[in-house]
Amino acid sequence: MTTNSTSCDKNYRNPIVDSWTSIGMQQVKFAFYKDNVEAAFVIFDATGSNITSWFSKSNIKKSSWTTVDTYSYNHFSIFGHNSRRFLMVGNYNNCSTDRAYSIIVVSGEFGCSYDTHTSYPQFIYSTSTTFESPETMSGMDKADVMAIFIK
Repeated sequence: MTTNSTSCDKNYRNPIVDSWTSIGMQQVKFAFYKDNVEAAFVIFDATGSNITSWFSKSNIKKSSWTTVDTYSYNHFSIFGHNSRRFLMVGNYNNCSTDRAYSIIVVSGEFGCSYDTHTSYPQFIYSTSTTFESPETMSGMDKADVMAIFIK
């Protein structure tokens, strides 16, 4: 597989993740790619985790977002909220004041402008070192690919 967005139809999931706990994962890298170049990432400590518990602020080891581990979050969740997944959101109470590092939009059921697209999923990430506004897309961009690497 490549990070080229034409490498697969919708998504690729290696079946090795079904053996997560028996393999003893050590690290997970959550990354966004734009034009086949890594644009943002977070590396998590996966020791003792399961297929979803690794995605936690307390497990952050390193990130391209240098301030990611210094903030309080309204939502830091792989499950997200309604049609949004992989939320790393500091302010999350209405469209115009939402501030995020990452939001994966899986459908357009919410009324914010960043929920409305012609296809899904949409991988929205901060292009700076801090939270930015997905509603205005100021300091934000859409990635071509979101990838999760395991070690």
